[in-house]
Amino acid sequence: MTGPILQVALPSPLRRLFDYRAPRGVGAADLHIGQRVRVPFGKRAMVGLIAAISDHSEVPDNRLKPAEALLDATRCCPTVSGACASGPRAITSTAWATP
Repeated sequence: MTGPILQVALPSPLRRLFDYRAPRGVGAADLHIGQRVRVPFGKRAMVGLIAAISDHSEVPDNRLKPAEALLDATRCCPTVSGACASGPRAITSTAWATP
């Protein structure tokens, strides 16, 4: 399976990014850093922010899940793109401190 890999910041005590495939039916041109996505996380769904978009993942292909839905047509959190240069801890802290 090919397509963009979303690195998603989630409101989780694990201060890292989580990899997901793009939602079904959503093309690479529609994906932007700072958009919200709904993703499966354990036995529930969570809303996270796209912190990076890549063409590969460390997660084995058979374990990589697709995001359930893209919730925004444009970036809703402009501070995420500024935090990207500082790494996952800065992204997750910035993303969830923004009103």
